[in-house]
Amino acid sequence: MNDDRAELLPGERSLWAGKPARRRISRAEIGFAAYLAAGAVVLLFASHQVRHGFGLPAPLSAFTVIVVVAGMAQISGLLVNLLVLQPRERARDSYQVTDLRVMVTSGLRRRRTWSAYLDQLSQPALRRHRDGTADLVLRGLGGSASRGLLAGLAGTSGPFSSLGQQEYPVLHSLADADSALVALASARDQLSGHEPDLPAPIARRAEPALLGAIRLEAGERVLWAGRPARPPWWFGQQDVYLSLFGLVWLTCVCLMADVVASGGDAGFLVFVIVFGIVGGLYPAVGRVVGRRIRILRSSYVVTDRRVIAWWRMLADPVVVQAPLGDLLPPVVVQRSLMMALARPATRERNGWKNLAWPATTIGPPALIGIEECERVRDLICAAQISARAGQRAG
Repeated sequence: MNDDRAELLPGERSLWAGKPARRRISRAEIGFAAYLAAGAVVLLFASHQVRHGFGLPAPLSAFTVIVVVAGMAQISGLLVNLLVLQPRERARDSYQVTDLRVMVTSGLRRRRTWSAYLDQLSQPALRRHRDGTADLVLRGLGGSASRGLLAGLAGTSGPFSSLGQQEYPVLHSLADADSALVALASARDQLSGHEPDLPAPIARRAEPALLGAIRLEAGERVLWAGRPARPPWWFGQQDVYLSLFGLVWLTCVCLMADVVASGGDAGFLVFVIVFGIVGGLYPAVGRVVGRRIRILRSSYVVTDRRVIAWWRMLADPVVVQAPLGDLLPPVVVQRSLMMALARPATRERNGWKNLAWPATTIGPPALIGIEECERVRDLICAAQISARAGQRAG
């Protein structure tokens, strides 16, 4: 088993550790893969009938090719993720129950750890399998759990970024699931009398320029403030996939424009150009450049009560913040700290803002491209635990 105990906070004790006993593909995943394969066959057959059966003109025939290529690329990506990448990643998962948290470490080359404090979890459930293993299903206090197959395929920390797990995960195929359940129950029972042996967060003086428009509340202390140093251009495999998809789309549209131009249909050529910019150039390049500019203009502030990200473009400053008590422990991903709400609210249906995530007002703040990720993560966790200990003592 991979030893991921280096992720433990100072003073945190591991009570149980485990990993999947076998690599499992569920019946739902097999069924969805068969559904996707059938959809690919239907798409190819329908496109052949439309193009040759109805004798479409060249522009519409080219448009049909674009739709088919885009659909096949999407189906192929989903199948590879479903049948190859997801089972490999799941087999390398490792799990821990500590006296403070439940932790799930996942990833192939880049390992990342999702965690939740014990008081952010309700009673977990067991799903037993015929081979003697069992899945341990974690749930939030509001009853929220992993939203299943489609949520895992779509990415869980932004619709186009595989940045970390926001939904409460499943501990898959445990050979000793009962031991994990006992350790979790025991840790929760002892939580009320537990005093964490963590260093108390020390207040620091922040430069006025970093605070900007932020107004501190009475008694609120700044623990850390900083700016992005080296933000990444892309955030995870699905973010890269969207840019590649946009480039393929743009290439197909350029070929289509060449066919239209040779036919002399100037009016339709204008439509094709706009179609290429919106569907190809912006997802591939425009959103990435705009997002990076916004990130580089951001400032981050951590207090003993809140995590805050703010930036100023042309208008008034934009502030995104969340109370420490509402957040799960931060996840380190690519020199960045990703935040998730312990009780996720209903997601807004705002596709254009989501395309530029994580530099928008969608979701809790994210601290992107900071030099001292691990230290700031430990600082935020210490502040969260100290606040919880104070609430229990009160």
